[in-house]
Amino acid sequence: MSRRRITVFAVEGGGTRSRAVVFDTSNGLIASMRGGALNPSVVGLKGSLETLEMFTGWVLNTVSRVDTACLASAGVQSLPASDKNALKRVLERASKKALVISDIDALLKLVRDGIVVVLGTGSVAAANRCGKMIRSGGWGYVVNDECGAYHLARKGLTTAFKALDGRGPHTILVQELEKALGLSLTSAVKKLHEEYWQPTRLASLAPVVTRCAEMGDAVATKVVEDCLLKVVEMVLTVSRKTGYRKVYVCGGLLNSRVVQNLLSSLLKRKGLEFKAMRHSPLAGALYTALREEGVGELEARRAVERLNISSL
Repeated sequence: MSRRRITVFAVEGGGTRSRAVVFDTSNGLIASMRGGALNPSVVGLKGSLETLEMFTGWVLNTVSRVDTACLASAGVQSLPASDKNALKRVLERASKKALVISDIDALLKLVRDGIVVVLGTGSVAAANRCGKMIRSGGWGYVVNDECGAYHLARKGLTTAFKALDGRGPHTILVQELEKALGLSLTSAVKKLHEEYWQPTRLASLAPVVTRCAEMGDAVATKVVEDCLLKVVEMVLTVSRKTGYRKVYVCGGLLNSRVVQNLLSSLLKRKGLEFKAMRHSPLAGALYTALREEGVGELEARRAVERLNISSL
């Protein structure tokens, strides 16, 4: 580790949850904290600032100083400069220097030889080639994000209602969604429109769809597979432009065994190699902050490897 004691503050912002750590080069992890959604595409700039202010207040109560703070968040790549500066100003309340980067930028700092895929509330595939980012997807739930938890949950609901209508085959999605909602689907329509209109809330139903697929329901399995075919489409687009064949995948949807197995199989058919990514945008934010403070690449990578961020 660097001889000078360096303290950094790293934040991961997602469409459903956020996480933060305070780390120094002498003692390692000082503290960690979780929060709600921070993705400005989902909660708006005001919601992002509120969550970030909560983290900043926590940092000020935890350590006396921070050298560099780094926010790695979904949804920031398309923000205007003024909005990014607003996020930086909040970080600067607790830090001498502040960086705001996208979640995919953070992950690509840790992957040099392949394509990174994030399957969270939304979805994106990207790779670095000759210093340039090549990406596909990740433009937000209104535009695409066909492969994220929001889209998967919506497709699951659509399929269940079609089954109720008699326009689709029988599926246990109906019963399992009713259990999750605490109401029959016909009685839940008002609740869905009033309480589940936010992407993060609707995305919370995605595990119901993957669980039905894991239970052997053919209809639910088809819903999951159709979404994952969109992932493969994004990956192939990036692969054609970069030549990369390794695919590093992370995100909440990867907690499902059926998602892992189906995606691995679909990628293999196209000559692509599936790898479950051990790191998260939080690890990339930590790495970026340490590098900004002059910590060597190997030292920064060792710090990330030693810190079991997935357990925080």
